[in-house]
Amino acid sequence: MMRSSGVSQVLCLALLAAAAHAQPTVAAGAKAVVSAESVSVYGTMSSAGEVKATLKRGDRVTIGLVLFGDDVTWCDITRVGEKRRLGFASCEYLEQDRGAATTAPPPAAEPKKPITVRQAPPVLAPSLPPPDAVTVPPEPVARPKPEPEAVKEPAPPEPAPVTAPPVAAPEPVREPDPPTPVAIPAPIVPPAPEPARAEVALTAADIVETALANSGLRASLARYTRTTNLISFLDKGRLAEIDGAALDRVLSQQFEPGGFSKAVGDQIGKNYSPHSVPALVEWLRSPVTQKLAELERRALDPDSHDQLVAFAADLAKSRPPESRLELVHRLYEAFQICDVEVESTIALVHTIAMAIGPALPKEKRYSSGELDRALGTVKARYRSIMKNARLVHYLFAYQSASDAELEQYVGFLESENGKLFVSLIAKGFYDATETISRSLLIEIPRNLKRR
Repeated sequence: MMRSSGVSQVLCLALLAAAAHAQPTVAAGAKAVVSAESVSVYGTMSSAGEVKATLKRGDRVTIGLVLFGDDVTWCDITRVGEKRRLGFASCEYLEQDRGAATTAPPPAAEPKKPITVRQAPPVLAPSLPPPDAVTVPPEPVARPKPEPEAVKEPAPPEPAPVTAPPVAAPEPVREPDPPTPVAIPAPIVPPAPEPARAEVALTAADIVETALANSGLRASLARYTRTTNLISFLDKGRLAEIDGAALDRVLSQQFEPGGFSKAVGDQIGKNYSPHSVPALVEWLRSPVTQKLAELERRALDPDSHDQLVAFAADLAKSRPPESRLELVHRLYEAFQICDVEVESTIALVHTIAMAIGPALPKEKRYSSGELDRALGTVKARYRSIMKNARLVHYLFAYQSASDAELEQYVGFLESENGKLFVSLIAKGFYDATETISRSLLIEIPRNLKRR
């Protein structure tokens, strides 16, 4: 499955080769402490550059971005409690501050659905070369309207007091004139009010289509399946023993965006209650959401690849404002799509490793223990790289959006309705992963022959 690979996936896969010997992982947005006696902080991503500061063991810093150089992984840092950027330090000498309180909003209360795709733990034997270039750091509730005050009927006017006429001398009696006929007007009938225009009810299919299209989710799913090369995680020595073209064909048929879109759509269609739909649809149709979704689609276009690479390189020279970094970190934590992709990717790699076993010589088949050790090590590293790639992607994609627009966008995702939307996306993603895994366990052995 030789897919055109996005910058983050290519570079992160290359880093998996050294995963078993990787240093403790620190990620963008984390609080960290200095683990060495002294650490130099440079003005640029080079140990030959000017030393801006020297940190001591136990000093606490905040990591804004993680950038991967040729030989050193650089952390762009700020002292805890300060906003002025300090410079670049080697991430090797920084450890995650386990006691620091996170500033990110808490994740959705609902726990993630486990992925049950294994019959035995999956295998992975990373053996890819290290990267040779600077990489892209892996990627209100509406208040109820007040009840109108009851309209009071006006009180009837008080009748005028009746006073007796003064008594006068009687006049001579005469025949009264015949009474003049009085015309009785016809009763006034008020015009019937015009019937109110009924709101067009949205069907479940309408809601699903609006959610997939207006949120940019469909484009994101297409990018995920296009740029994630699952067999890049597997040992090339073992892959040389099997028919790689046949494996590519099976993966191309099974690992495709339609399955993910359908599963996510099914979750949204089944689980959105009538009282939650209006808030979701209002957010999806808002000008801000539509603008950001369009910016996301442009950034995901393969034609934007070179611009993204250049943008990532510039981040080493020009750090984004603190307000923008805070917003993209909040967006990452609220949307959670990167974590979902990592979980699904590792689960599918496990499935593929087990499924190719019958086509391998017995001595080269993956064992459960080998898979568990390899995937356990790779997963944490992969998540860290992908988080940095996603943060850079957000900074790149939303350059023309204002902080106010991003605040409005993120605000919904952090609301109860937004958390529901995000949880349904995750459930759909995991449902699709399980479905694809079951198919791979059948189709790979059926189509794969030993060379």
